[in-house]
Amino acid sequence: MDTYIDRALSAKTDNRPDFQRMIKDSSKGKFEVVLEWKLDRFARNRYDSAHYKTILGKNGVKAVSATESISQGAEGILLESMLEGMAEYYSAELSEKVKRGMKENALKCKYNGGALPVGYMVDENQYYQLDPVVAPIVADAFKHYAEGATMQEITDEMNLRGIRTNRGGKISINSVTRMLHNRKYIGEYRYADVVYPNVIPAIVSEELFERVQERMAQTKKAPAKHKAEDEYLLTTKLFCGKCGCFVVGESGTSHMKDMDAVYFLAGSRGKDLLQTDAFGAVKLMEAFLEHLGIVFSTLLISIALAAIICWFLLKSERATNIVVNFFSEVYSIPSLALFALLIPLLGLGNKTAIPVLVLYNQYLLIRNFMTGMQNVDKSILEAGTGMGMSKWQLVTRVQLPLAMPSIIAGIRLAIISTTGIATIAATINAGGLGKILLSGLRTMNTYKIIWGTILCVIIALVADTILRLLEKKTKAYNTHLQTS
Repeated sequence: MDTYIDRALSAKTDNRPDFQRMIKDSSKGKFEVVLEWKLDRFARNRYDSAHYKTILGKNGVKAVSATESISQGAEGILLESMLEGMAEYYSAELSEKVKRGMKENALKCKYNGGALPVGYMVDENQYYQLDPVVAPIVADAFKHYAEGATMQEITDEMNLRGIRTNRGGKISINSVTRMLHNRKYIGEYRYADVVYPNVIPAIVSEELFERVQERMAQTKKAPAKHKAEDEYLLTTKLFCGKCGCFVVGESGTSHMKDMDAVYFLAGSRGKDLLQTDAFGAVKLMEAFLEHLGIVFSTLLISIALAAIICWFLLKSERATNIVVNFFSEVYSIPSLALFALLIPLLGLGNKTAIPVLVLYNQYLLIRNFMTGMQNVDKSILEAGTGMGMSKWQLVTRVQLPLAMPSIIAGIRLAIISTTGIATIAATINAGGLGKILLSGLRTMNTYKIIWGTILCVIIALVADTILRLLEKKTKAYNTHLQTS
């Protein structure tokens, strides 16, 4: 007597360890009867049921249902075949319903089970949403690979930053490979024959994704990184600056018995030595111009918004205090926290970075704008009113020119603040000099760190100097205006 149990395995298949052990044991004469709970516990497939019951019969063993009363006569054969057919029908119908339900989910672009891609989570309605903490790190992984990082470097970086798979395991090279191939990261939903583009929140752009695919296709055919006991660290990382080919490492012993290593272009061994461009000057300038674009587009939007708000606040000092206090609270929130709050709504990149920077600037601009406007001598305003000036004329011809030094001081503070915080926005894939600094910190590249810092300081200093001179001129002009 023995017990044969296959837990969590369907009877639709005969690929069940204990079931096969029972069939083998039947030939050894260990038992004469197989007692099953129901017929469908033996098999949910009519062929398997007939096949294995024939084997048991040849071994002198009979299968008996514990809960179904089946006679030993001719009618018992009919009843047993009906019960087996019903069991198979139930299994097939259940499978159809499950597949139909999964296809309905797919048509609505809902989560259909399985392992979630790193960087995503599922809301209460089973729709994909960005993980505000992990999604920027996934975007960084795509960017770093496209810029030349190896799979191992990306794997180490993600593990160092505490990223885990959705099952709680460490990130492996295979995990990174699957991640870089996964089209969900560009917003594409795929289930069987159902494919919908741009229906899932995208983490990376299609352009970046395609660059990653091209590099993966190239490195798949790249020469080996290791040869014998020598390691050629630049293989799959270094390219010719003119033709874009991979380089291959070779070494040999000189007449002085010293080991020399040389890199050649792939496919041209012994012919063409590697030709490279100067260190990152073009990319550095691109990042500088991109940072300028972020700073000044943010500044223009910020000034326009602050001007509109100040226009409505001119009538009420109490409302001014409430608004200034509100934006001071916003200004105290860490930038990464605001980025994380807005990523699910606006996505990654400048779409989130610029609104956050604009919010931060409102405190600096509104406070200075309103201080300048409210400090204008009331006797001057009364004189203007007595001359028949309208409210618009008083603001534009009297208050605004006299408040200009305070307004420019607010713009100075805003541009310095924006230049600094914009570098942090690189953590959410916003670009600019922040990506140079982050890349330098990640790879411990001192040149990137120094140049990124210097260029940020140049933007802040040049803008501050120009605005400071403008502020002095407006003060001198106002003094002359008031004395005359």
